[in-house]
Amino acid sequence: MTPFARRRAVARARERVAISMNDDRSMVREFVLQLEGFGEDLEAAAREVLGGVVETTAEAITRGNEFGPGVPWDTGFLRASFQTGLNAPRDGPSVRPPTPGRRPGAGELYTGVLDVSIAARAVLGDRIYITTIAEYAVYLEEGTTQRRFGALKGAATPFIAPVEARFQQICDSVAKRVGAVD
Repeated sequence: MTPFARRRAVARARERVAISMNDDRSMVREFVLQLEGFGEDLEAAAREVLGGVVETTAEAITRGNEFGPGVPWDTGFLRASFQTGLNAPRDGPSVRPPTPGRRPGAGELYTGVLDVSIAARAVLGDRIYITTIAEYAVYLEEGTTQRRFGALKGAATPFIAPVEARFQQICDSVAKRVGAVD
């Protein structure tokens, strides 16, 4: 349904409600008010779940959490290259690449968190993309290499497939956390 058609349908429904509300039947009036409140609560919960799912998924991919190992430890360029897009992938780096001349074993340069504020603008039916421009991300995901540093040293390097496999668990966990389900 297009936004215009949806607005028109909502306007018609409000007209019907206004006619009902003018009736002297208080039970109908009370039911309509409760239904409107339920709709508002449902929409707020859905937005909160969406934001939480995007945040948890982004964290699982970039930093690691209980749903995914995160990108293999590096200078931070791979983490810094991830971005979110609303209804289309974004292209280009999200932050400046690391400075040249780094020494092996030095700490990561990028310690920030992926900006997922785009989820606040999403509406039902929108798609949110989490993408990267780092070409070597494909090699790490699909290759047979092992992690060389960090707590997961020696483990396989795929970092997106585990998150995809656990996506329903992410949704369920966030919905429980925000109280959208029992």
